[in-house]
Amino acid sequence: MKTRPLGVKIFGALFICGGIFGLAVSVPILNWAKVGSWMESLMRQTLQQLQQGAPEAQKAQFQKEEARLDELPGLIRVHSADRRGFIEPLLYLAVASCVWLVAGIGVLMLKNWARWLTLLAASGWLWFWGDGFLTERRLERVYGHQWRPHGQSQWDWLIPIGWGALLLWYFLRPSVRAQFVKRREEH
Repeated sequence: MKTRPLGVKIFGALFICGGIFGLAVSVPILNWAKVGSWMESLMRQTLQQLQQGAPEAQKAQFQKEEARLDELPGLIRVHSADRRGFIEPLLYLAVASCVWLVAGIGVLMLKNWARWLTLLAASGWLWFWGDGFLTERRLERVYGHQWRPHGQSQWDWLIPIGWGALLLWYFLRPSVRAQFVKRREEH
């Protein structure tokens, strides 16, 4: 039985570290948003119950307090309109982190399914970043000026696209593929 190539060890460790970091970031924030949303709905229900039996003078005050709930910060107030911009990217991060974590463990064990999972994830990564890069270029052509946030350089796309290309190149190499297939045949 051959030992793992150094590149497989490095990529496996990077996948595991990236997966753990992504989960460590996304899961607590998602839980905080869930608690904040629950607190807001509880406050709204309480104010509505208080309004039902209150005199007219107090009802106006309760309505003002309920209107102030709309001014809460985004991490506490997560309505359906805010979910797309706040919750969904964190959900994608959590799912992607789980994929990279599983891929990292499988790659270190030289499992061929993990190699295929890595190739699939790298292809998705390239599609996501490549599409963003091409969309930015199309917008620049249409509007005639740079279309990027302040402080972002045109080279910011190079690192993620290069990472995806590197993963595809490495895990498609015949010598690396042979390690995974050989490992599968031994068991």
